[in-house]
Amino acid sequence: MTRYSRPADTLNDALDLGARQAFELDTGDGNGRCSYPRNWFENASAEEITARSFAAYAPPPPPPEPDPTPSDTSLTRAQIKLALFMPVEFGGMGFAEADILAMIDTLPDGQKQAARIKFADAERFHWDNPFIAGLRDMVRSTKGITLKQLRDAWMQAAEL
Repeated sequence: MTRYSRPADTLNDALDLGARQAFELDTGDGNGRCSYPRNWFENASAEEITARSFAAYAPPPPPPEPDPTPSDTSLTRAQIKLALFMPVEFGGMGFAEADILAMIDTLPDGQKQAARIKFADAERFHWDNPFIAGLRDMVRSTKGITLKQLRDAWMQAAEL
């Protein structure tokens, strides 16, 4: 939507054509006010508009939406398994399920059973969950994968 301001360098007082039918403006020269019908703005040429010290003003576009982060995105059981078990050439991590279970088996006894149950039965996996954080650390140390690579894999898995 085009807005107009007067004088040309004053954008704070920009006019929004919106549904208004006419605009009464201070002429700025001490001679009072001047009325401009809505259709004048719609039909006037750029030269006519600038001759009356108006400047077209288009508000800046809204800022782009931030990209989602892993913290904003949970994965289903199928998505996390696809990310872990798909071959690397297809965008996965290339693990076998036995690899993940072997990593879980390195946990202390009190945590091992809970981790096996969570891995097998959780409906959704959240990036910030302590179980996933531990699994991330194990995957990083086992495969030499960076945290950025894990974040990218997580976000790709969300698209599966």
